[in-house]
This record gives sequence, structure tokens and C-alpha cells, in this order.
Amino acid sequence: MEAMVLQRIADELAAGRAAELCLLTAVEGSSPRKPGACLAAFADGTFVGTVGGGALERLVLKCAVSNLAAGRSEQRVYTMDGAQSTTGMICGGGAAVCHLLLEPAALPAIEAVRAARARGAACCLVVDAAHATLAATCAVDVNGSPTAYPLSGTPAPLAPDVLLQALACAEPASIGEMGEHFVLPLAAEGSVYIVGCGHVGQALVPVLAGLGLSVTVVDDRPALLEAASIPAGVNTLCIPYAEFSQAVSLTLRDYVIVCTSSHATDLAVVRQALAAHPSFVGCLGSKQKAAFIRGKLAEDGLSADDMAQLHIPVGIPLGDETPAEIAISIAAQLIMHRHSFVPQASAAARDSENETA
Repeated sequence: MEAMVLQRIADELAAGRAAELCLLTAVEGSSPRKPGACLAAFADGTFVGTVGGGALERLVLKCAVSNLAAGRSEQRVYTMDGAQSTTGMICGGGAAVCHLLLEPAALPAIEAVRAARARGAACCLVVDAAHATLAATCAVDVNGSPTAYPLSGTPAPLAPDVLLQALACAEPASIGEMGEHFVLPLAAEGSVYIVGCGHVGQALVPVLAGLGLSVTVVDDRPALLEAASIPAGVNTLCIPYAEFSQAVSLTLRDYVIVCTSSHATDLAVVRQALAAHPSFVGCLGSKQKAAFIRGKLAEDGLSADDMAQLHIPVGIPLGDETPAEIAISIAAQLIMHRHSFVPQASAAARDSENETA
């Protein structure tokens, strides 16, 4: 669930207004989105998030507005099978959606989740989907102790083993006997550090920010970081590249994209990033540059496993050439990495040279 969805829900509940959280819990056959997709609808007719768009989303929103007016939760199945379709869509699948009424009393649960995300703790939403009335709980790891906060309806107390199992889920899943609980992990995703704010770095910032990622741009040139082209909400950090690891505490969830103005500074940042073992390290460059950096890392004594964590040249080969096209290819590779998707063909090395500004 994106931070903006949680923020908007919190704002509505704090103002004393209810919201309806619409959560995709199961799909069959073809469906626009996977389980875990969600949107939140509000009394003024606005909404944030998406369960896939099109006719499915229109019907989900219509149901959400009706439920808000009636003050209820419910679970619905929407079909997308042509002539018998309840949506008019012909994808050939179906989708189960839990419509959860969130009343102002649910604000402590939302705030507990937001606090957990801020400190990097595990947290999740647990829906008791086995009962028609529906009920939901937010489970949060508080100093190593799983704690439950009622979110919607009147949830039955969750057994300690169910809480622990829910908090351990890395992807949306059904758990418990007969799969009666649907779990949506809510822990914050890692941050993206774009190191180098030249042409490609500047093009990459709005693309990754548009994916809902927390983006920080790092450069040793103040003028580039003060450029009006950097969107609001994007963090900037002006430091010598040699001090990257001192200034940034990378976590196992973070992503680093290296596109500085020279081979030497690229190598310096790559060395620091790999030492922290983040989720993804990518570096812009040509075949020759890739060979140079890999050679230096080998001289450093990096193991084959450590070396395999480096994506150089970064990006999926799309025939790209311009900074904007290269930014799209890098974003595409990050999307595949986030969803653990492995392409059938290995990426060929790109012949672009160092980033310039």
C-alpha cells in the first residue's frame, strides 16, 4: 500500500470522516492487478489508489460509495468472462474485493502502521475473509513484540502464532486454517538513491518518484541539486562521493543507481554501495566501463556472489539512446526486480559511456 493512500486515510479519519478501503484479495484467470492492490474511497466522491482501472474499478467505486452511505463492509466477486461478465470485461477472469469500512476509531491502527513504516518495522493488514461481516486488524511489530490494532469491524483476537505468521509475510498471502485470513504486508519499501544528477540522473528522478518510491538524489555539485527540474518531495544530498557510505545508512531494502560523471567516482560509489548489500545496485556504463569496474572489484577480492549483485550496464536494452529513454530502461529493470520477475533473455550490455552534465 502506497504511503499516499495511508496518508489520505489518516487525514479523513482524523477529520472525523469514514473511508472505504477496497482490497483485492483473490483473482482467477486474467485480472488487471494482483491480490494486494487497493484503493480508498471517501465521502466526497474522491479516491486514491487503484485496483486496475476500467469497468472493474468503476463498479468497485460505486459499491464503495454505497457502503460508505450505509456504513457497512462487504465482500464482492466481480467476473470478467464476456457474456456472463458482471463487469462487461472480457479478460476471462474474476476478482474478489473486500470493501472495508474504516471509521474514525480506526485512526490509531493507521497511525501505528505509519509509525512502523517510518522506523522500518514489520507491519501488515490481516482481513478475516471467512466471515460475511468481515473484520480487519493491523498487526505491528513493536520492539519485537507483535501487537494487534483493530481496523475494521469487530475482529476476533488473533492467536500469537497467526500474528507472527502474518508479520513474516513478504507478499500478499492467505494464512491460517483453510486460509481464512488474508494478509497484506504494509512495511515501507526501501528508498532509491540516484547518485549523480547529470542528464540521466535528472531524467530518472521523476520516473522513479512516479512509481511511488522514496527518491534521494546525491551529487557533489550544489547547482545541479538546486535545479528546478527536481520534483517536490524528492530529497537531495550534496556530499563528496567518497563520503556516500558515511552520509547514507543503506538498508537491505534500498536501491542504488550510480550515474556520476567519471569512472573513478562511479567505482568509488559502487564499492561503498556493495559493501552495504542493498537490494539493488546498478551502474550506468558501456561494456568497456563494466569490464573496468568489475576488474577493479575483483582486485578488491569481492566474491562472485557479491559481484553478481552489481547490475552494470544498468537497464533493460530497449534500443535506448536519449537520457529519457535510458531512464525508462532503468526503471523497467527496477520494476522487474521489485516483483522478482526474471526475463527470458539476458540483458545485453549498453554501449553508452559515462554520464555527463
